[in-house]
Amino acid sequence: MNQRETTAAEHDAAPRQSTAGALYLAGGIGFWITVTIAEAIYSGYSVRTNMLSDLGAVGTSTGVFFDAAVFASNLLWVIAAFLFFSRPRRLLIGKLLLPVGLLLAASSPENVYLPVHIAGALFAFVGGAAATLYDVKLVKSRLRYFALFLGMLSAISVVVLFRGYTSGIASQTLGTGGWENLILFPLIIWYMVIGASLMSNGKPLFSLNPAQ
Repeated sequence: MNQRETTAAEHDAAPRQSTAGALYLAGGIGFWITVTIAEAIYSGYSVRTNMLSDLGAVGTSTGVFFDAAVFASNLLWVIAAFLFFSRPRRLLIGKLLLPVGLLLAASSPENVYLPVHIAGALFAFVGGAAATLYDVKLVKSRLRYFALFLGMLSAISVVVLFRGYTSGIASQTLGTGGWENLILFPLIIWYMVIGASLMSNGKPLFSLNPAQ
């Protein structure tokens, strides 16, 4: 590909990059606002003892609002992934793990069919942390260190939370709800960083060389 073709390809990709960035950022902001509002509405909600899933349970004051908003936020992330991360394929798959898992969990609230809900949550938590750590090798700037920190924080929290169910570590420290927040929110922060970077006029955050 000569220089003119390269410039034309970059020009064609610019709108998709900017749109993907806006979707990532909007999804992250929307998710955070949704959780804040739902926690305020849900009577007696405790960040320490309640899981985020409790906000989406059928029959609660927040169930319909929370599930619909979470579904919308994650759908934005799925669209964004296809817009910008279509190549290499493994990067697209990595960017789909978190939103697809959360879509699955939101579509099957905890008091409807718990096995599917748990499977979706595990898919999102483990896959999202792994994908964020994988981004470390692709990010060109010093932001890779934030990807490393956020991915490690999420991964460690996964271990503490699920190990804590049998050992009591989780309940004796931040509580199951607190550790779940430390799994999910670092991943959302990273998606918002991706979004802000893709919307900027500078060089893209990622090196998307299929040979990598």
